[in-house]
Amino acid sequence: MTQVQTTLRQIEEILPQLQSSQLEMVLAFTESVRNRAASQSEDKVLWSFVEREQAYRVAHPEDVFICDTDEAVHLLRESRDGQPVRQTETR
Repeated sequence: MTQVQTTLRQIEEILPQLQSSQLEMVLAFTESVRNRAASQSEDKVLWSFVEREQAYRVAHPEDVFICDTDEAVHLLRESRDGQPVRQTETR
């Protein structure tokens, strides 16, 4: 019997012995654990996107545009032939 099977069997033996209020607490706890695991998984996926973006920026610095104003964003959107209007970086 695996560790997971053993743990499940122990849980199945204990649950019927609990009062209703205790069962509600167990349910809330297990949902919290499940949500935390899902959140950590999402965090890993999101972080992988950040890492890929950072790597792309290092490999292609000429493709990185910094828009500090609405006007700069507008110029970037209104560029001709799909080529961004090159502006010097200002901060």
